[in-house]
Parts: sequence; structure tokens; C-alpha cells
Amino acid sequence: MKSNNMLSICFLISVIALSCFTVPAYGQWIKHFIDQDLTYAHGVCVADMDNDDTLDVVATGWGANDVVWYEAPSWTKHFIDQDLDGAFGLDVADMDNDNDLDVVATAMDGNAVVWYEAPSWTKHTIDGSLSGAGDVYIVDMDDDDTLDVIVAGWYADDVIWYEAPSWTKHTIDNNLDGAHGVCVADMDDDNDLDVVATGFSADDVVWYEAPSWTKHTIDNNLDGARGVYVADMDDDDTLDVVAAGRVADDVVWYEAPSWTMHTIDGNLDGAWDIFVIDIDDDNDLDVIATGWEANDVVWYEAPSWTKHFIDQTQPGARNVDVADMDDDNDLDVIATGWFANDVVWYENIVAVEEERGSNQPSVINLAHPFPNPFSDKTEIKFSIGYPDRITHSSYGTGSAKGVELKIYDAPGRVIKNFALPTAYSSVPTIVSWDGTDNSGKKVSTGVYFVELTTTQNKQMRKLLMVR
Repeated sequence: MKSNNMLSICFLISVIALSCFTVPAYGQWIKHFIDQDLTYAHGVCVADMDNDDTLDVVATGWGANDVVWYEAPSWTKHFIDQDLDGAFGLDVADMDNDNDLDVVATAMDGNAVVWYEAPSWTKHTIDGSLSGAGDVYIVDMDDDDTLDVIVAGWYADDVIWYEAPSWTKHTIDNNLDGAHGVCVADMDDDNDLDVVATGFSADDVVWYEAPSWTKHTIDNNLDGARGVYVADMDDDDTLDVVAAGRVADDVVWYEAPSWTMHTIDGNLDGAWDIFVIDIDDDNDLDVIATGWEANDVVWYEAPSWTKHFIDQTQPGARNVDVADMDDDNDLDVIATGWFANDVVWYENIVAVEEERGSNQPSVINLAHPFPNPFSDKTEIKFSIGYPDRITHSSYGTGSAKGVELKIYDAPGRVIKNFALPTAYSSVPTIVSWDGTDNSGKKVSTGVYFVELTTTQNKQMRKLLMVR
């Protein structure tokens, strides 16, 4: 937060015709409660459910048997289902390609995988007999322009993909003891999607090579292997794996292709969920994690893996998502508390002022792409403000130096760079994306991120491509 001394300095700087404006600082978090009455809150996803350009939150409550969504900014609670036995796994996508967001969820105790059709939330059963149906991942596995579903069956020891629209059941593995976490990516760069999974009871982290589903062991000794995420951690154009070991209390990453294990933290009690993203805007990938028994939500700053506490008082800290909830150009964290029975979001607040030249962009506004989800084309609208030397207002014309617009895939690789104008003003610029990468190839169905950066600021939006 701004000190009186710092504000005085800024005023003096303005007198001598220099601009002074806020740039991100990290490590200060304000906790906001979305819901304090969701029994054994577990799954959480952030998405604009009502297409009003504000980010809403979807969650599951294992003890409540509830699937709910919370409408921002008031967090009005809308019930999707109040009778999903042991509501657990959760993902959000436009399953029926009708331009609204549907919800896929699992019933850990009811042994079911279901999807809810928006806006009426009609319940459709994908599978009613997957024992201990747990984590879920939505993706187009077979490149047929329909969204399939990958699920881990904890008690069944199964990793399954369900082929839309008939929901034909394909077994990837029926012998992963305590199958728990799942993630999907092209691990071997052969243009098909592979599956990465954890086995809680097996202590395994594995990947399955499509289309034969050959099983490759990454680690067979991560005690209580739980959360898993795929990303290029070392920027070498190969996909690495980050995982949490709940019993081991470990957060680790495995360096492809040798799967050398690097310890991020060996003392996060009950390490549970993982999210990978550049939280501090320094062009490397950081890790957000929860400690179920530690009651911690933390982030680790790459490359030293310095541990920063977001919250040390979140009872049964469970699942996390990351998004810019308040549209202020930094990334916030959303989490559930199993024992707290709550859904919360942590506001990442900026705290420092710096001198910048008057021709440097100080304010950026990246609108939510529209349509989103999209299949053929989406429009990306943004504006850039340049500070007036005396008033500090964000108007006037400035150079495009240092301004970049990129598309990233889910593992964090740049797949599209846009050619941009040579100058900007506060008048919005609109760029169309037709779903192709830098080589002109159509990208596959999945989640992508639009990133607008200047020399001082960055803003990111989530996109869903549906073929």
C-alpha cells in the first residue's frame, strides 16, 4: 500500500514532468469469503458463467452433495445440483457447443460422472458406475470437435476417457492403485494428447502415451501422490510435470525427458493441489499449492522456490484456481477449505510506486475475448493508456515499443504472436484470432490464455476453443 512518503515523492516527480504510477508488487493478500457454508468444500473452477464480463466461481461440496456457482460480484449462490452423492471433481466447458458454459462433476460416493447442461442445469449421466469417481479433465481427446472427459476412479484404480457424444468408455489404465489426479497434454510432441496421472496408494506419477496408452513411470516413490500439473518449467520446449505428495508432504517437479526430480518443498504438510503460472510477472513459471493438513495456501517463486504464504489459516486447504478476479492486472488465487467449509479468494494487492518515462504505457485494459468459448473466430479488444506528464491521467498517444499480445496453451507455451499497430491511444484496438498457431495450423480444442504485456504491466484472459 502507498505510504505518505512515497506519495510525496510521486508529487515531486510530477512537478518536474515525470510520470509516476503503480506497478505490481507481490506477497500481500487480502482474503475474501465467497461462501462459508459449503460442507467439505472441494472442487473449484473460475469462469464467466453468465457472460457478463465478470469472473464467477463454481465449486463442489463433498459433504453437502452440492454443485454450486457463485455469481460475481455479490457471490449470489446458485445451486446446480443438491443431490450429487459426495460431489468431488469439477471442470467447466461448453459441452454441447451452444455458447454457454456447462459443468462436469463427479460423485465420489455415488460412483458417477455427470454433466449439467446450462442454463437449466439438466443433469446428464456419463457413467453411473465408476467407483470413487474423482478428478476430472475436459478435452477433445480424439480431435473430432467434441469435448471428451477424462476421469480418475480412486476406488476403481482406473483412469478412463469417455468419448463424446455417446460417452463410450475407454480404459487407459485399470491398475493405478488409488488413481487420483489427471492432466492432459501432448507429452511426446507427436500431435496427439497423452494423459498424466497420479496413484495415491501406488505412490506413482505416470504418463500414458496415446493412442496405445503405453504406461511410462515418472516416479514410483512419491508417497501419497495427489495433485499433478503439466508445464514447461525450464523453458526447454519439453513438457515437465509438477506433483504433490500428500503423505510425503512434498511438492516436486520432474524434468523431462529424464524425469529428474527437483524438490520445490519437502515440508508442506498434506500437500494436495497444484497450479502452475507466472504469478510475479518475471517470465518464469511459479507454483501455487495447498497443504491440506498444514492449512496453508502458498506460492513458490521460481527459480529459487522461495516459499510465500498466501494463507496459513485455511482449515483443510484443498483445491485452487488462479485468475484476475478484480480486473486489476494481477493474478489472484481462489481456494476451497475442506474443514473450513468455505470458498475464498485471495486478492493480490500492489504496493509500490516507481518512476517511469512519460511515454511508457501505465494502464492496460484487456477485455474478455468474445465470443468465449469460440469455434471459428474470437475478438480480442484492448486499450493502452499513456500518462499525461502533469495530471497523470491515462490519455494521449504513445509508442508501441514493448507492447506484445500472445496466446499461450495450457502448459505455458507461446503458440501465437500477433503483429500489432505501431502506436496506441486510449481508443480500443481489436485483434481477431482464428484459432491458428504461428505456423497457420488450427489448434486443438482446449484452454488457452491471451496475454497483453507492456514494459510495466501484464494482463491475462482465459479462452476456451471448441472445435
